[in-house]
Amino acid sequence: VVSAIAELSVVGEKNQSLTVVTDAYLKSCETENVYENFNFSELCGVGVSKLTHNAEIPRAELESERLREVLCLTATPKVESTSMNGGVLNISGEIRYNGVASEITEDDGTSYVMLKFSEPFSINVNSDCQNADNLRYEVKVYARGADANIDANNLYASASLEAVALFYDDKTVKVLASSDKVLGGEFSSEGAKITVYYPSKDDTVFDVARKYHTSVAKLASDNMLTEEVIKGENEGGGLGGVKRLIVY
Repeated sequence: VVSAIAELSVVGEKNQSLTVVTDAYLKSCETENVYENFNFSELCGVGVSKLTHNAEIPRAELESERLREVLCLTATPKVESTSMNGGVLNISGEIRYNGVASEITEDDGTSYVMLKFSEPFSINVNSDCQNADNLRYEVKVYARGADANIDANNLYASASLEAVALFYDDKTVKVLASSDKVLGGEFSSEGAKITVYYPSKDDTVFDVARKYHTSVAKLASDNMLTEEVIKGENEGGGLGGVKRLIVY
């Protein structure tokens, strides 16, 4: 849709009296529009939850029953399943512990062995989003501060877990991809007349509004007239200083 205002200028002979009526019309024609779907994701919320994971492993289940001390330990979480229920996201998986431990040899010496074991974990994250069960989400679980100690019967391990979940709402909107004019259409300006009026020094806003059957408020708003002009209190009085008015 293109809107415009057309003005006509006339140059006359000296001392010739001219009356110029200038009109412009909003015109329209049919078009063929092509719309396409635009897909996007809106971030609805972020959920964070922390948990201290504790594991207790009997010595009999370890590769060596002669362990003396755990020297270092790391924890790596692996997410295996997720489920959303009532706005609460449950994340389940296992933590893989890896480390180095010392052990007593048969001759009462010391040697070092690799320590590996896995334990399950489960942690919940609140979404705080509306219609959370229908949202798409991305999950990351981090483990920090892994530690372990051993007594006569068991190995005790722990790690601090932090789960971060991003919740997205996938949306689709239609956008205008292209628009072509339909050739051969007839233009119609009915009901879309625009008048460009050039006021004289004695005209007032009320005179012009009455002449074109419109309101003072609309005429003032369409032409951004000041309060002084509307009241005739501007320099020159009336519409003095106003070169033209557009009457819709």
